[in-house]
Amino acid sequence: RKVFDVGKLQELADSIKANGVIVAVTVEDTGEGYYILHDGERRILAAKLAGLTEIPATITPALNGTGTQQRLLRALVANDQRSDLNPIEQASAYQRLVSMGMTKEQVAKRIGRSDNYVIGRLYLLQLDEAIQGLIAAGLLPTDSKAVRALLTLPSEARIKLAKRIARPGLGINAIVKACETLKEKLEQAKPQAIHIAAPALNFVGTRSDNKPTPWPTIRAAAQGMCDHCDANPRSPAVPEPAWSLIVEQTE
Repeated sequence: RKVFDVGKLQELADSIKANGVIVAVTVEDTGEGYYILHDGERRILAAKLAGLTEIPATITPALNGTGTQQRLLRALVANDQRSDLNPIEQASAYQRLVSMGMTKEQVAKRIGRSDNYVIGRLYLLQLDEAIQGLIAAGLLPTDSKAVRALLTLPSEARIKLAKRIARPGLGINAIVKACETLKEKLEQAKPQAIHIAAPALNFVGTRSDNKPTPWPTIRAAAQGMCDHCDANPRSPAVPEPAWSLIVEQTE
């Protein structure tokens, strides 16, 4: 869990102050004089707000070998079953399990979700952090169709668009349409690529009659040689060094 609703946390603290902690937290006894929390971080924070110094806990034996992975799975399943995690927290947890060597299919099976659900959540992590924040806050949908549409835009453009359209209940089709419209505008705003043949390439080797070359032609040749560097392998016809030709013709 990365995000805590302060208001709801205070509500839970008030309830705990009046009724105590009804559901025990789950901790692991490491056998080394301390415990590792598996489930109940929100209850612990609320209990502290309520002024409690002791709360009930279910203690499990130490996990060896795959301890880190098993702890994450336990915490993830417990929170996932209560729908306590936002989509980005889920995605981050799934990604951690994948980085520990589990396949997406194995993660899905262990937490009781479909393969497509896990893959869809992981897909969210391709978005910029600013957009992930909007999704975590429930201001943008998690549907992969909407995510794909956003990813067709340049990073800066999609962040600006996401912030502009973000609101609860925003439809998937509305996002797709907004992305398509913005993409068209960006394409229209792009400067059109214009191919200009280097004047130098036409200039080289054409003055075999030793007649003076007009200055505008020399200037055009100079510009062409600047545009097509001597070292450019795509312009092998430019003599080496190109500037020696410019100096010679100018003289």
